[in-house]
Amino acid sequence: MTNGAIKKTAWLPLLVLFVLGGAAGVAATWYYVNQPKPETRETAPTPQPRISGRSPDELVSAPPGGFDPAYVKTAVVTSADVPEILPISGKLGFSAERTHQASARVAGRVDRIYAFEGRSVAAGQPVAEIFSADFISAQQEYLLARGTLRNIKASNIKDLVEDAEATLQAARQKLRIIGASDADVNKLDSAGTPQQYLTVKAPIGGVVVKRNIDPGQYLNYGDSVLTISDPSQLWFFGNIYEQDYARVRIGQKLQLESPALPDKTFSGTVDFIAPGVDPATHVLAIRCNVPNVNGQLRPELFVNARLLIASKRALVLPKSALVQRNDAAYVIVDLKDGRYQRLRVTTVPLDDSRVAITSGLKGGEAIVIEGAVLVSHLIDLEQS
Repeated sequence: MTNGAIKKTAWLPLLVLFVLGGAAGVAATWYYVNQPKPETRETAPTPQPRISGRSPDELVSAPPGGFDPAYVKTAVVTSADVPEILPISGKLGFSAERTHQASARVAGRVDRIYAFEGRSVAAGQPVAEIFSADFISAQQEYLLARGTLRNIKASNIKDLVEDAEATLQAARQKLRIIGASDADVNKLDSAGTPQQYLTVKAPIGGVVVKRNIDPGQYLNYGDSVLTISDPSQLWFFGNIYEQDYARVRIGQKLQLESPALPDKTFSGTVDFIAPGVDPATHVLAIRCNVPNVNGQLRPELFVNARLLIASKRALVLPKSALVQRNDAAYVIVDLKDGRYQRLRVTTVPLDDSRVAITSGLKGGEAIVIEGAVLVSHLIDLEQS
């Protein structure tokens, strides 16, 4: 066989294989397309986990037989007259009406001071001594007038006696004006010689809050030696915002509390309202008289005050009826059908044990006053 014949017959087996492979592929495709399909069934969607949420009713049913009254107690909400309060912040200070100066009524040198800052003094108590030439001269004039009167009385000349008596009274009055007391004049009468020092006495009882001169210094007529204040009544200085000043009146009562004196409340009365608003801060200054009989309050002490503006009717509940959740207050209402509902309310504190309800209740509802936290927890479990 020639080489040309061999080449022509060599590819024949390959051609046969290609034809057979293509026929098999076509047959397999036809079989797959015409093969009957298995039946498919629609399946229910896979249950998704329940997302817990809160019902707007926030209800829970009581267990069979109801709650144990030893743990859950209810009461009908009642109304009462409650004060309308305006909160004010401020500080205390000495009352200017009860502050006086122990001053000199004659020029001289302060030789001794008996009471320094912080010292309590009584009215009429000696607080300083002054050496004064004018005081010594006034005493000599008095002694001279007294001696003249004694001599003239022996002459029995009525006009001269009257003049001498008037001169003596004028000398006595001059000593009083200078600052000498009746006891000092009587002592001068007994001794018959001038006293060296003029005693400065406290004009009122109180506390020495300021010393205005040192021993050895000279002072003139009218100069202050000490400042004395009576702390038995203080002033409260507070500020009222513009939107509130129209409700403030002279004579209104207020209660004061201070972090420095926990669990203690003090009372006061509005005594002064500034005639104008501060142009820088736009607040209205007020001043109140605050009794301080026990001396517990201190000047410059910061206090929080509650000003009684008016009185009105409001619903009142004990604090035990409140449930605090996320900075909000709630109460539990007994619906009288075996169910309990949680309602949000707005409150204003009245005292240590009561609150006033300003919104959220209509009045007449039965409120859980003991065990409210327990029922609230059951409502949370019901909603979870």
